[in-house]
Amino acid sequence: ADAFMLQNVDNLSFGSVYINQDLWKYFTEQRHTDFCFQFTDGSLLLVHRIVVAARCPALRDVFERNPDQHELVFTESDNISPAAFKKFVNYLYNDELELELDQAGNIVAIANRFK
Repeated sequence: ADAFMLQNVDNLSFGSVYINQDLWKYFTEQRHTDFCFQFTDGSLLLVHRIVVAARCPALRDVFERNPDQHELVFTESDNISPAAFKKFVNYLYNDELELELDQAGNIVAIANRFK
């Protein structure tokens, strides 16, 4: 097979050195998102299915069972706080979990639901 060698890459730009930084940037800028979580207070959280699916097997299963679904609406009975769920999604994107003590119970509920 013919090999291809890329030379003179000094002028090429591929984003940051780490893919998680690029994904985080696209998440925070809400660029090219393709899935929406909707909360009881009316707020929305837009994400990239591929990132969430790669990091969370339970959500991957949801996406695979319903490939045409582009929204998940939480109900009152789900008892999911938008702020806590955003922290959970932040963790999926960058392996960091920063939360207030009063959100710990909600994070545990989210983790139990999507484990």
